[in-house]
Amino acid sequence: MRVGKRVVSIFVLLGLVCLVAPASSVQALTQRDWMVALVDALGWSFGLPDEPQESDYQEILSGERVFRVEAEEAHQPEDLVAVKTFENFGPFSGEGWLAGIATETRAHLQFLLPRDGSYHITASLRLPGHRIRIGGREVEASAGNRFETVPLGTFSLEAGPQEIVVDLPPSAAIDYLELRAAPLPKIEPLNGWRPQAPLSRSDLAVTAVRLLAAENCLPPMPQKISIEAETSSSPGGAQIETSRYLGVPSEGAWLRAGTTPARVRLHFRVERDGVYRVALTGVGSESATLSFNGGRSRSQPLNSFLAEKEVGTVYLERGSHYADIELPAGNGVDKLVLHALHSDPSDYARLAGMSAMDGKPDASEIDLLLSLLASVGASR
Repeated sequence: MRVGKRVVSIFVLLGLVCLVAPASSVQALTQRDWMVALVDALGWSFGLPDEPQESDYQEILSGERVFRVEAEEAHQPEDLVAVKTFENFGPFSGEGWLAGIATETRAHLQFLLPRDGSYHITASLRLPGHRIRIGGREVEASAGNRFETVPLGTFSLEAGPQEIVVDLPPSAAIDYLELRAAPLPKIEPLNGWRPQAPLSRSDLAVTAVRLLAAENCLPPMPQKISIEAETSSSPGGAQIETSRYLGVPSEGAWLRAGTTPARVRLHFRVERDGVYRVALTGVGSESATLSFNGGRSRSQPLNSFLAEKEVGTVYLERGSHYADIELPAGNGVDKLVLHALHSDPSDYARLAGMSAMDGKPDASEIDLLLSLLASVGASR
């Protein structure tokens, strides 16, 4: 199992770091030093601007892969187009939209893509007959007399500078392009990035475990929270079902979307900060989408009968939270389960094989860890 091999590698590599790295009296490193070193050493810097800020590094490490390219900002000065701001053709995003001329014209939309991936791309367009070139492919797209969101397809794109060429038919318009890919694991210390804070060995352990997507290997705790879908006060159009021909629901009932998709919101509370293993019991022929507190979405295929499926892990602070479950038409959900994991800094250190947590890491320690992480095959 790939994750298992990676966890063994963490045990070895971070144990080696603690044994080999000498003590140092040089100036203490900060979380910013580690953040920058991770992105640069692991080959993710292609998605950085020429003069990157701390926020640019954090964006890459956040794992989010949803980007909107505003046409009025991304077009080039030589393009024969005009930026408009009136709403005659419907609402628009950003500061304006890009209008064509009386004859066909071309717009070159240039932007920086922070992370590579397989992106589903949509465009907000007006009028039929657009031709759009993305990553060596040309697609045609059409809309009505008002702005419409039009799917363009799925494209494999590398991180770095991009150019999407849009041929606009006479008097047509484009508002924006939106690129969406599945999110990657978020890489950050337990309390998020604090760039000026001193770097600790627990920061190294947590970020290494998260980088290798190994949080699911943290040991479980007895605490488990089960939220029944049919108790939702915000079922989003889904209806309560009691039938059992698709499986036996845990409390005798479950929620099912009708002929249109439904978004079910479940409210719950956790009594401790920490990482939770997430499982969803549902049924359907398509994937459901799950997100916590309006954060990144994760897609989960469902079974043809009610069955529990692990979705991954989520870090939650003590207090009240909510989960949104987006169900395709006809699909259903029975319950959401959160299983608490041991996730104190010492738990990450044990998983990572780190025996020495005292003191601060130095530059040689960082260099060794980065080379070992790269050899394990950390990717983004």
